Amino acid sequence: MGKKQTTNQKIGATANYSVHRQNSKARWSIANLPMLIGVIACLLAGAMLPLAFAPYGLWPIAFVSPALLYLLLNQRTPLQAFVLGEAYGFGLWAVGAFWLFTSIHQFGNTSTPLALVMIAFVALVMGLFNAVGAWAYRRFLPESPLTFAPLWIVIEWTKTWLFTGFPWLFVGYALLGHGLDGYAPVAGVFAVSAVVVLIGCATVEVFRRRLFWILPIIILVGVGIGLNQLRWTTLKDSPALSVSLIQGNIPQNLKWLTEYRQKT
Repeated sequence: MGKKQTTNQKIGATANYSVHRQNSKARWSIANLPMLIGVIACLLAGAMLPLAFAPYGLWPIAFVSPALLYLLLNQRTPLQAFVLGEAYGFGLWAVGAFWLFTSIHQFGNTSTPLALVMIAFVALVMGLFNAVGAWAYRRFLPESPLTFAPLWIVIEWTKTWLFTGFPWLFVGYALLGHGLDGYAPVAGVFAVSAVVVLIGCATVEVFRRRLFWILPIIILVGVGIGLNQLRWTTLKDSPALSVSLIQGNIPQNLKWLTEYRQKT
């Protein structure tokens, strides 16, 4: 009788421990993060992406930044995804388009507070691309790198023509000269962006112990390196043409004045 009670107690303790572990995992999952923390994380994830481009050249961030957004959208409602996508896009453009501050403030004779408000407005509007994309992802598509990466390309493509077009900060540009740009001669920057985002999201799945995503990562990297070995153009044996470019030495605030037109 005593042994039976001891055995039952051990089974009960094991079951309680298992339930406790499952509850702990659920409690600490990305989906259960407070919304405010998710917004801050998305804001930072977007803000770091411009560092992948010149002059900084921290190209691994091009994989990390979209992957973080993919992770943070996990199991969110469409409305929550919209807010998270807007936070990501705002961070992206607030940093990536901040150089406009010089044009607005210095050459546009705009006060510093107003110039900052204008930059924030641009970031807010451009963030709508990621916001609508994130909403559509959680509303209509299953959670997968195979749906997130194509949607990312649709967002980049839309930015080339909507509102007259603002085709900046495409992920694929960060990989110029870093192996995976071998996809560019085949299908342009969108192909490079798709591969980078797909690899980043697939890496997230690998950390989730979905190890079958390792194979697509290896294939995508291998094909990219292989494409880089191809020679898409050949040099013609003809005399070289020398070209010189001279930058005008005149302040931008004087450049368009009529009295300086003939001089420049």
